[in-house]
Amino acid sequence: MHSTHLSQPVYQVDKLQHVLIDIMRDACAAAGDDVLAMIDYHFSHKGSFKRASLCYQTASALNINTADALKLSAVVELLHNASLIHDDIQDKDPLRRNALSLWLKFGEENALCVGDSLILAACLIAAELDQTSAKNLSSTVIQLAQQTIRGQVADLHRNASLTCSQYRSIATDKAAPLIQLAVMLPCLFVDAKHWQYLLNQSASNFALAYQLYDDVVDAEADAANHQPNAVSIYMYEFRHQQHSDPLEHAKTAIIAEIYLLLNALEDELIRYKSAVTRPLLTAILSLKQRLAGL
Repeated sequence: MHSTHLSQPVYQVDKLQHVLIDIMRDACAAAGDDVLAMIDYHFSHKGSFKRASLCYQTASALNINTADALKLSAVVELLHNASLIHDDIQDKDPLRRNALSLWLKFGEENALCVGDSLILAACLIAAELDQTSAKNLSSTVIQLAQQTIRGQVADLHRNASLTCSQYRSIATDKAAPLIQLAVMLPCLFVDAKHWQYLLNQSASNFALAYQLYDDVVDAEADAANHQPNAVSIYMYEFRHQQHSDPLEHAKTAIIAEIYLLLNALEDELIRYKSAVTRPLLTAILSLKQRLAGL
């Protein structure tokens, strides 16, 4: 059985990042010093650790002990960063977090190896946690990682006539699994089936809302790089409608859709008045604040 206690240390984001990077490095150590050096470079330009923070806070709300909560969070962050490294290779993105992408700094072959190492490290930690919880976390990690791959392949094979509905399905497959993992793994660890189902569904819808928000923010840049996103696809699908500014109309329509998604999620989660739903609810409210700033 896992051990629990009611008072969890509250890590600030910087402290949480530092601790998680150490855990992730240790899990990748068998890949060798060259891989660790590239991992150090990648994490020297830190991201937001939003998914890891969501996982850690959800685990804490479920009274999972600190060491296990951190390991669960590391699993999510490892897979997220592996997806970023591989995505940059596929899209030939030169920058990641305002620095040279790993593939451009060290070469595609090396970057592939680093991404693979991060994935295997996530599976290693999940397997170690399975020995503690006996809830088969590894199976869930692998299944949701496969869903992310399905979404990525569909994205690579998309065509110019992609509909809004088709795009949202692809976007959900790409974005949802790692946010779902952030809330599902703690629930699986303590066998909290009720919370697992509720948070899984809510995280999927939140992921779509977040992806649509990113698309609105990146609309002009994606258009310049001929990268379709929700805005350009909306403009194409409704191209026969007459609007003085089609781009702004598309943005307005998608922002309205995001608000509908977030408001429905907020209404659903807030009625539980539980510490377990609070981390995801906080993420929803944060996204609404950012949306209001557009």
